[in-house]
Amino acid sequence: MNITKKSLIYDFFTQNRLLIFLTMLIGVLEGILTIFIPISVTHFLEFLSDYASYRVRYFLPIPEPIKTNFYAYVIFFLTIIIFRAVFSFLFRFQRAKIGELFSLSLKKKVFEHQIYTDYKKYEEKGVGKYLLRYSGDLGSIQNYLTVGIIRFSRDMLVLVLAFILMSFIHVYLGIIFIIAFIIAFVLLFFPAKKVYEISEKRRNYKASLLSFVSKKLIAIKTIRIFNREIPEINSYNSKAQKIYQEGIRYFKWYAAIMSAVPFVLYLIILIIFIFLYEYNEVNLMKIDSKTVVLVILLFISIIPICRRLLNIHPTWKKGNISFKKLIAIFSLPLQQSGEKSIKIKKGIVVFKDVKLFNNLISFEIKGNGFYHLKTNNNYSVKFLVQLFLGLQKIEKGTIEIDGKNQSSIDGKSWRRTMSLVSEDTYLLGKSVADAILYSKKSEKLQLANEYLNLLQKNIPKENIINLEDKIGENAIFLKPEQKKILHYLRAFLTQKRIILIEYPFDNIDTIIKNNIIQFLNIKRENHIIILISNKTINEIENIKVIDI
Repeated sequence: MNITKKSLIYDFFTQNRLLIFLTMLIGVLEGILTIFIPISVTHFLEFLSDYASYRVRYFLPIPEPIKTNFYAYVIFFLTIIIFRAVFSFLFRFQRAKIGELFSLSLKKKVFEHQIYTDYKKYEEKGVGKYLLRYSGDLGSIQNYLTVGIIRFSRDMLVLVLAFILMSFIHVYLGIIFIIAFIIAFVLLFFPAKKVYEISEKRRNYKASLLSFVSKKLIAIKTIRIFNREIPEINSYNSKAQKIYQEGIRYFKWYAAIMSAVPFVLYLIILIIFIFLYEYNEVNLMKIDSKTVVLVILLFISIIPICRRLLNIHPTWKKGNISFKKLIAIFSLPLQQSGEKSIKIKKGIVVFKDVKLFNNLISFEIKGNGFYHLKTNNNYSVKFLVQLFLGLQKIEKGTIEIDGKNQSSIDGKSWRRTMSLVSEDTYLLGKSVADAILYSKKSEKLQLANEYLNLLQKNIPKENIINLEDKIGENAIFLKPEQKKILHYLRAFLTQKRIILIEYPFDNIDTIIKNNIIQFLNIKRENHIIILISNKTINEIENIKVIDI
């Protein structure tokens, strides 16, 4: 399904139609009360003079006791402002709630899509390219919905009511108001377009800088070893300088828009003043003073609405940029889809004329036991593992398990048949148990503890780890040999038939190596254990070697 900005918004509105309708209704009621306040204020003038404006009485007819009793009028006015305050709170809260709901739904969709994004495409992009999507972009999209759509729609409805009211007071006033506002709205579109262009470039620079920082901090060890601190700092400063320059340009135009809006609004007030003065000069039917006060108060009361409407362009532009970036993520291809189930019975794995760099490889693995796929170099090891797991697209040839072609099986389902022991994979979680187990059921914990004891037999006490021990972020608290043990444990605890092992005995001492060999010999009866390495493996007996 093709995901667009419209489809995301429409789906969200459809799922939350009642909440959005009630929010809009509350917002409109607040706006109506905002208009009623200046009208009711003019009734106060009747207590100071005997003259009453028929226009004021027409727009807000009130019961006789309120017109004649000042304190009844006070209660009436207090009721209006209390209800307005309540509606204002509800509208703001409900609007914020809608924004958070929309943001939450997008976060879930974005993360899920990234998790299932085609692995090769994900590697091309780099993790840093995605990080900004969870901060600035989602914030701008949230504002686009709550401010650019919901509040804008409410403000437009209230402004239309104000236009109608002003036209009833005097048709020429309404015409002046409408024409002036439309002209201002159109004129402010052009600087807003400039802000959009600068903002898009600025956000791209930010995303680039975030990606740069992410990559360099991951490679901090390399930077230290080769004394590359100064070149990397200079490169960072150069990128940061570009963001600064675009930021200055952005805020120059943004400040121009923000300062132009109140100028335009006060200019409209001045035009209305001029009209009222000239109209009363040349017409016998003069507009009475209370009506003039009503017009002025009415316009002042809707100035915040007018200001928000005239300031809406930057919100739309930022939101469009963020939606564009977000849609780009949703446009990334997902991992291979296909048949959802695959069961291994015979355990026959066949590679037929599969392209591995410049070579075509063919081999067959039949049933449980040990197999050593011996390659020429490290690149071939990594690429071969990715082909097994379906992380690399097969350019030529076929890979089958029990006659099932990899290209016809869903990627996730295919990987349910196999697990991997590799130092390139992260140990996820806070503790040893988190890193090696998906389930914390008692039988799983008991089995994990049994395997752990077997693999740690005869090693020094200070190197022994337990299931409850903390491992730190990316297992930073662990030694290389401890990580290796956990990689083995995680792979075999999945209970999958095929176990792929990259460089089986690297980064371990003789004691742990012997423990692993003993462990693998126990497991060979129930698993297809495939050792992938560019080194000769003499430690395993009865192993079939396949030269790649």
